[in-house]
Amino acid sequence: MAYIVGLDLSLRAPGVAILPNQWDLSGDAVFTCVVKDAPKSSCRGERYTKIAGRIVTVIAANVGALTSTRVFIEAAAFSRGHQSAHLELAELGGAVRSALWKELGLRTEDITASHARAVLLGKIPRGTSSAMQKARVREAFERAGAVFTAKGFDESDALAIANAARADLGWAALGC
Repeated sequence: MAYIVGLDLSLRAPGVAILPNQWDLSGDAVFTCVVKDAPKSSCRGERYTKIAGRIVTVIAANVGALTSTRVFIEAAAFSRGHQSAHLELAELGGAVRSALWKELGLRTEDITASHARAVLLGKIPRGTSSAMQKARVREAFERAGAVFTAKGFDESDALAIANAARADLGWAALGC
């Protein structure tokens, strides 16, 4: 069976969503989780490697035949301020991509959060805060039956990435 994996990378609680190719658009067949307790270390490279390893473990444990799996990562959004956070997310993304390739033979592709949200919600009015958009995404998936284990938006953001990937591939997806 083929799977689509969506990743919402962060240093505190990366979100993972896994959808089967034969997804019926209900929450029943959705697997989501947050890779909690990302280890802190004085060495950034060590921390990124541990987070990447945990993500690889989650994907390997929940996906059977890996040959048909495609992985999509939320593309980093860069705005003014928080320059060190941008660098750290880029470094984490590189570690995750490298680990997925090395350990599972999986390539990754990027999808922007704005595209993922637009697929699910339609046109988003300018000026709508990021927090409001994230809340609307989570609510849309909960209405479809998805159950999230963590507070916050990491799981629903990862699911939005996987959902948009399905739409981009021409497969059934929630939304417009």
